[in-house]
Amino acid sequence: MRLNQLMWLLAICFVACQSPTSSTPETPSDTPTISQQVDSAQVEATPNSQKKEPTKKGKKIIGHGFDFENNGKSPTVDLKSVYTKEKLDSIQLLSLVTDDFRSALYQNKKYLKKVINKKGHKVDGLKFTNKDLYKTMRKIRDQKTDVAITDLVDAYKIYGEDKMGNVHFTSYFTPILKVKNKPDEEYKYPIYKKPTNWKGKLPTRKQIDGDGVLKGKGLELAWSNSLEDIHFMMVQGSGYVEYPDGRQKMMLYGGKNGHKYVSLGRYLVERGEVPAEEISLSTIKQWCAENPDSVKTLLYRNPSYVFFTPSNTKTVGAANVELADLHSVAVDRKLIPLGSILLGKVPVLDAENHFLKHEYRLLVAQDVGGAIKGSHIDIYAGVGERGKRLADAMHHYGQIWLLLPKK
Repeated sequence: MRLNQLMWLLAICFVACQSPTSSTPETPSDTPTISQQVDSAQVEATPNSQKKEPTKKGKKIIGHGFDFENNGKSPTVDLKSVYTKEKLDSIQLLSLVTDDFRSALYQNKKYLKKVINKKGHKVDGLKFTNKDLYKTMRKIRDQKTDVAITDLVDAYKIYGEDKMGNVHFTSYFTPILKVKNKPDEEYKYPIYKKPTNWKGKLPTRKQIDGDGVLKGKGLELAWSNSLEDIHFMMVQGSGYVEYPDGRQKMMLYGGKNGHKYVSLGRYLVERGEVPAEEISLSTIKQWCAENPDSVKTLLYRNPSYVFFTPSNTKTVGAANVELADLHSVAVDRKLIPLGSILLGKVPVLDAENHFLKHEYRLLVAQDVGGAIKGSHIDIYAGVGERGKRLADAMHHYGQIWLLLPKK
């Protein structure tokens, strides 16, 4: 499941693919993806965070993301419906069909074959079925000559966060966390599997990490030297652990404790600790490094806790298929069903994480995330440092079209 994702802080605050990412088929995780953390809850002040009061309950926050200069929003017209059919004559298909996208289609075929006869979908008057999603996939996959996208399929623009077509894009990745299989003075923070015979509600993050209520019960999977890195892996929903001999093991989402997720990243922005336009995994990590005495206090404000289960698989999403870098996305499936093929006008950032331009990209809905709601798309960026770099600061805006067979 994914928990999905904005960016790590964004994830910590907002964020998100879930997400979170690892999940069982059709079962969304309540854990946000990295890019999802920046958007949700507020945290009490920590000793080094006295600059600005958090946003008061009821005070308007515009959109899931942040309003800042050059955030990628495009001026457009009011859209009256969730989906608006548009003709896109200037966007050619074949230049967008990359090898990674074909990999995503290969995985998507496996998913759609399992659900093709299930109940159809209806969103704001637009009706379609999983057979339609499968037909769209085949038309795009099998097209040999270049055509305008809307000469082949119909494109329905999603009304966006502001009902003017601006969709919030974030990104998530699969981290690699260095661990040991036995604790020592440095590697002393356990990664837990979920208790099976616990009576009553499972303990909070503070009770687990601070009070050690699960210690010595045979639930430890590995030990890390960083509580915040474990938390970040929880936000992503899965990750690899790497032992001193270089051996790696996938840790998939293994359930959660049932307590409400509280976002930490937005808190840092609202307190003036990190400017909204600079929010990213890197700036969150930097804040933690500069405020070591406040890290636990900050983390404990989020009572939600994710457990893991070891696996020999690669990173999978809620559709239970492997994710393709930059083409698999986590979505709110109330708006966009899993298995959907999407055209994205995706934000592109420069080396300093500033918005540079948009690019058109074909995307596949293969994941979900607890913080991925409405017109919010969380792009899976891949594994390790490369994935982290790509996902680091994405909390910008673009546009999305749902592609369906021509009527």
